[in-house]
Amino acid sequence: MPQLIQFLGILALVATPAAAQTRYTEALVPPASIGFATAIALQGQELFVGRTGGVQGFPLNPSHPGAVHVFRRGGDGGWSEAAALSLDELTLGDQFASAIAVDGDLLAVGAPAHGEAGAVYLFERRGGGWRPAGKLEPPAGARGKGDEFGRSLALQGTLLVVGAPSHEDSRGAVYAYRRDGKGNWSAPVTVGAGAAANDRYGRSLALAGDRLLVGAPGPHASQVGPQDSLQPKPGAAIVYRAGRDGRWTEETRLGFGADSAIGFGFGVHLSATEALVGAPGGAGAVYAFTRKGDEWTPAGRLVAAAPEPGSYFGFTLARTGSTVFVGAELANQNTGRVHVFERSGDGWRETQQLETKKSGFAAQFGASMAAAGDIAVIGSPLNDFFEGTAVAYARDRARGRWQELGTITDKPASLPAITGRERKCEAGKIEMFSCEQVDLLGFLPNAAIGGKRGIMLNDIWGWTDPQTGREYALVGRMDGTAFVDVTDPSHPLYLGDLPLHPGANPNLWRDIKVYKDHAFIVADGAGPHGMQVFDLTQLRDVKGPPVTFGETAHYDRIWSAHNIAINEETGFAYPVGNSAGGETCGGALHMIDIRDPKHPTFAGCYADPSTGRQRTGYTHDAECVVYRGPDARYAGRE
Repeated sequence: MPQLIQFLGILALVATPAAAQTRYTEALVPPASIGFATAIALQGQELFVGRTGGVQGFPLNPSHPGAVHVFRRGGDGGWSEAAALSLDELTLGDQFASAIAVDGDLLAVGAPAHGEAGAVYLFERRGGGWRPAGKLEPPAGARGKGDEFGRSLALQGTLLVVGAPSHEDSRGAVYAYRRDGKGNWSAPVTVGAGAAANDRYGRSLALAGDRLLVGAPGPHASQVGPQDSLQPKPGAAIVYRAGRDGRWTEETRLGFGADSAIGFGFGVHLSATEALVGAPGGAGAVYAFTRKGDEWTPAGRLVAAAPEPGSYFGFTLARTGSTVFVGAELANQNTGRVHVFERSGDGWRETQQLETKKSGFAAQFGASMAAAGDIAVIGSPLNDFFEGTAVAYARDRARGRWQELGTITDKPASLPAITGRERKCEAGKIEMFSCEQVDLLGFLPNAAIGGKRGIMLNDIWGWTDPQTGREYALVGRMDGTAFVDVTDPSHPLYLGDLPLHPGANPNLWRDIKVYKDHAFIVADGAGPHGMQVFDLTQLRDVKGPPVTFGETAHYDRIWSAHNIAINEETGFAYPVGNSAGGETCGGALHMIDIRDPKHPTFAGCYADPSTGRQRTGYTHDAECVVYRGPDARYAGRE
């Protein structure tokens, strides 16, 4: 089965990426950093975009401790990256930049997986840039492992409120800190805590004046399943008011009436006299409330014009003036959608839907957002194959519409190549890699073998030319296959690229095998990719590398395949997992005669309808042998 080689290029004698510290920088953070636009904050002409280095809902290891990318808007209306903020004490998996809050010259950044319970890092604007200004942790007496302190933040003037929704069996807790004129932070005041396990009190926060809105929505959908003990909850949203002594008292609990809401409190927004609370369960809804004095009353619901169950409508909210943006990150098969509402009389009317182009398995457009004045920025943290993107919009007042300005991404960066000579493992390090009893002969990053933003590597195979004795690495990328001459491993040479079959899509999985000096290449979830055949003898005399190669042959009786096995003794290939479009035999074992590699022909397929999730006979992997055991009935049979 193909191994997912995350973000790394060719390594001769593999060394693993360092999980150690990254220095504080106002320049570029290292690449291979997934999760851009996990969190977004907007203030004036500055945009703050969090990149956590990891994603939720897909089994990818964290690739970076996290960073906040600071963008500034120019006179032409475009956004340019001015800085990337990170800290030397952060480590892989800290989820730094999962939450961002900014007010004036103060920036707060949550790192909910740092250390035992999480942390919040403070930055101050000084000398035209942002500099570290301290660190907050939960109270020692109330600190628990995995509290997720910093998962949510709200900042207003000298008041900072921090949510720790996993505190005490995910009951959750919220703490308020105040900063004095010397820059010192007070001891935290506990605003409240969840009443029962898995309430996740403090999962969302909103501040307005002396009032605080706290969401307690219950478990996230990704934590709940038919096999799990966790169950979704109706959720809750509580309004608190600060007293002169700094203590918080509960003013009201907002309700959703007779509705059977689920997840009430995931998305929250608070203004001087209005509150909005999202409940993304089912088809989802956002509940509006208005305040007169200290009395809060329901003021209607915001629902999609065409409700889509499971879209997570209401998971995120943003507001500017009379415009409300409602995120539905799982709409349209996880591509995501943002619904735009405008006030209409005493209620709200949907006026527009914002969408983005998905690159990869999911985009989750609307998973994060920020709006101020006539500008809105919407995040897609899983787009570009988990790299993440953001899209900026501007209000066209004449037309009453929001117009897309363009996509925002961080500056491209690449790990440096390491070539020319062998590097010894010394003190546990080789350049940027950690090591133990392994020396490094050579390294080529993705960018050096045809990889673009968001493109990971996913398989590697080899071929030794029987005529010349030269050795080659055949490297699977999401968008094609790279060929690298590794005869001298300290001087690897990228020869060229075989793109995807025309009409196919970039994909996470790819598999390559070799028979009779030909490579046989399949891809899973790639649409009409089929099996590519490539004559490897073309690598003997490549002029002006790198070059773009073409297929030697193509087999179209399958579309996608998760893996391919070849019995070199008999000359038959067996693609398996053929169930992502163009299915044959229910995604089961497909047989191809490749004895003449340039003319592959269909030989049959086999499916056992008692197997596979859909009972179609799906087969995931295979190993081919010719039987030479003691049972004479099967001797010599494949």
